[in-house]
Amino acid sequence: MENPPHAKTRFDLVSGGFGKIAGGLVQFFIGLVAIFFWRDLGITLMILGAIYAAWGAWGIVSGAQAPQKEIRCPHCGEGNTLLSDVKEFACYNCQKPLKLVRR
Repeated sequence: MENPPHAKTRFDLVSGGFGKIAGGLVQFFIGLVAIFFWRDLGITLMILGAIYAAWGAWGIVSGAQAPQKEIRCPHCGEGNTLLSDVKEFACYNCQKPLKLVRR
């Protein structure tokens, strides 16, 4: 599975999962309240909220296991930990853009 084009670190991959879990839990609890007024709608919201939260958990697990590499900036010497398929990034310390060349 290829990473999103904007993802440079594991944090970029995992953070989206936390947002999905939070949104899924909110939707689940809205469904729990709605079940007292509209039974079918409440059940549907609870199921969709659980699915969305599970999708977020999957994103966290798969993002946490993504392969990484350590790149040292030639300008400032700062070590940058990146996903293994990143081709260009800005150094975390000096913000200079760097392009990685495969050898």
